[in-house]
Amino acid sequence: MDTEKIKLDALQQLERQVLQAQKSDLAQPLTLTFLYDDHDKVVARIKGWVKEKKYSAYIYVFRLEDNSMIPECSMLFNNAKEEAKSKDIKRAYAKDNKDNKLKHRALYVGSSKSIVSRVRQHLGLVSKSTYSMQMSTWLKNTDINVILDIYPCAFEDQFTLQLFEDTIWDSYAPALGKKGGR
Repeated sequence: MDTEKIKLDALQQLERQVLQAQKSDLAQPLTLTFLYDDHDKVVARIKGWVKEKKYSAYIYVFRLEDNSMIPECSMLFNNAKEEAKSKDIKRAYAKDNKDNKLKHRALYVGSSKSIVSRVRQHLGLVSKSTYSMQMSTWLKNTDINVILDIYPCAFEDQFTLQLFEDTIWDSYAPALGKKGGR
């Protein structure tokens, strides 16, 4: 195949995706502030909200009311992760972004088509084998206020969803998780 044709096709596809992103709308988020121990109320609130919104996908940001608590949370997270490893407990913890320690403005940024399920995974209530924050192992019984922003998205394609998620990821430089799609 002609390399110039490949280049032209790729640029035309990119142009279509840029036009799609320009037409896309990121709705106002649902914002919840909670202590981990109130996770049942948070899940119930999200379930009710999702029923009335019915969007195809969601971008979410877990952050803290006080950013100065991020190093403490990172320490609690890493201690729980190490303890699980030392006891040979199989639990899939999110990646720790040690490189960005000074500029973190959030714990985690992600997207999901099944937001209730994904939040429950991060809370550590289900699926020990799915990479997530597993908050039940390190945030229980603390007085750390977590803020969860959930942005409903009406994007028609995965590329646009990923573009918006990556932009938010870059803005927040989260302490945990990885940038980009699976």
